[in-house]
Amino acid sequence: MNDNIGWQNERKDLMPSAAYLGDDRHFGELKPEEKWIFSEEGQTAVQKAAALRGGDEWKRILFLREKLALPPEKAALAAVQVVLRSRGKEKFAELAERMFFTQVGIEQSSDRWIAEYKAKRFPEGVPAADICCGIGGDLLALAAAHPVLGVDRSPMTALAAHFNLTAAQEAGVLPEDADFQIFPGMAEEFLERFPAERFPLLHMDPDRRSEGVRTTQIDYFQPEFPVLEKLLEGRRLAAVKLAPGTEIPETWLSRMTEAEWITRNRECRQLIVWFDAEKERKGDFRATLLETHGAGVLGTFAGKPNLPLPAAEIPGRFLFDPDPSLLAAGLEGDFAQTYALKRLGPGSLYLTGEKPVENALAACFEIRCVLPLDRKQIVRAVQESGWSRIEIKKRGAVPEPEEVRKWLKLPKKGGMGTLFLARTASGSLALLANRVF
Repeated sequence: MNDNIGWQNERKDLMPSAAYLGDDRHFGELKPEEKWIFSEEGQTAVQKAAALRGGDEWKRILFLREKLALPPEKAALAAVQVVLRSRGKEKFAELAERMFFTQVGIEQSSDRWIAEYKAKRFPEGVPAADICCGIGGDLLALAAAHPVLGVDRSPMTALAAHFNLTAAQEAGVLPEDADFQIFPGMAEEFLERFPAERFPLLHMDPDRRSEGVRTTQIDYFQPEFPVLEKLLEGRRLAAVKLAPGTEIPETWLSRMTEAEWITRNRECRQLIVWFDAEKERKGDFRATLLETHGAGVLGTFAGKPNLPLPAAEIPGRFLFDPDPSLLAAGLEGDFAQTYALKRLGPGSLYLTGEKPVENALAACFEIRCVLPLDRKQIVRAVQESGWSRIEIKKRGAVPEPEEVRKWLKLPKKGGMGTLFLARTASGSLALLANRVF
């Protein structure tokens, strides 16, 4: 049976027709000002606060209280939205100006590009559920090509997700016929209400701050681990979003298709554990680098973690700076073996070799000069290089780049170079290099 047809035929029996499935019980948990901020009056207040030029949050609150006669709670909530929307642009670009954010929601949400990349791995048109959907970062991407249900135990957050998907629809980011539902409830309620065949695709982002403090220990996540296991049962494809430093449960290592660490803009943002019933369970670890403002893949590498990686006695012709996702996944050993590389020195995170590597997961530099970590020699070598711009990189206990930059007086015109400060088998060295790619 076609999954789309099954969804359409049974949806009326499973859900109310409204896109937001909260009832009086859920709304009763919201404060009056929290309900108000989603209203037309509340959104008008946010827009007027945003239009106030040169004002900080306190000035916006005073403005709203004086000009719109708003009580303190409402004025503060509207003023905070201006700040959060400004921060949200880093993750959601211009759409952030139409969205509703919570402090925790904006921190934990997937940005639009990582969400789009993940959504591409889900087969189009098949119903998908997003457990712990938050303010809707991943849900936005999934809703572009799937009937979706977002589930979050916080009525305020669930209402924010509904607001954001509606705003995306009005902005043309989502198609007019996008089929989305939001359910403010516990994961256990979702399991009781919806059988696995109703939502063959599953994305979930367990709450890592259930006790108010961020954790990477899965035993402290919400939903609890036994519930997570039940959520995974019977799914065609499931993705569990974790913090990059989370230790993957042993029971998942033998069942998962792969664990994928994702980097965007030089920061490892997420660890995704994939369970695909239609693929062989290799259990590989994967590092993936995305475009800075796009869902395209710049580089990816899959292999076995924590393989031995010997150190070079002397630096080779090329030096490589591994991407954070490669390091987070522990794949630098497998990557080095694949491309005939070694560590720059014992314990070093830099790699070195005699040939360039055309994989964006390791930025490639050609070494032009190797020096002891001596101020006079470094200053002289940089002067002779003809560089007018320089990036300074370091790993290990060597001077901070800001301190070394004070040594240098660069001309106004010249080329671009890189100065590495690193520990090697010969001790701490300075390496002058030109970026290859």
